[in-house]
Amino acid sequence: MTLCQMACAMRGDLASQVCSSADPRLQITLPGDTQSVRMALGDILVDPVFADLGCDVTANAQIVLAEVLNNVVEHAYASRSGDISISISRAGDDLFCQIADQGAAMPGNALPPGSFQPLDAIEDLPEGGFGWYLIRLLTDALVYEHVQNTNKLSFWIRSKQATPI
Repeated sequence: MTLCQMACAMRGDLASQVCSSADPRLQITLPGDTQSVRMALGDILVDPVFADLGCDVTANAQIVLAEVLNNVVEHAYASRSGDISISISRAGDDLFCQIADQGAAMPGNALPPGSFQPLDAIEDLPEGGFGWYLIRLLTDALVYEHVQNTNKLSFWIRSKQATPI
């Protein structure tokens, strides 16, 4: 079963609209480095796939894509280089995203738990640890798999659940 098929099974009718289309609305490949990710994020968010979307979905997409892409650069490509493929399809006011890379697999071939880390004071702020919490909070049908040396992450950003941070 493909990632899109799994998401369709989890998501229902809306997913079938997106998954049945042969061509995603936006598909790009970029080098897996910090500068390329920074430039691509700006380009992605002005793509027509985001036209007429509510600010909530666009803001959530910006947060999630930045977190995911920066994690790929920082962790998957920590000891090697490679490309990142991004595919974004739109169904109504919702987005279906797929990110793929050939970097190191996630530990245990599983998504991090992404649990909330309450803090008592500003000096308690960790260097990281909030990214997967935000990703899980702002997405639906989050699926990760590592197949044939490729990491694949797919998720929905839905207008009905969009809650900008």
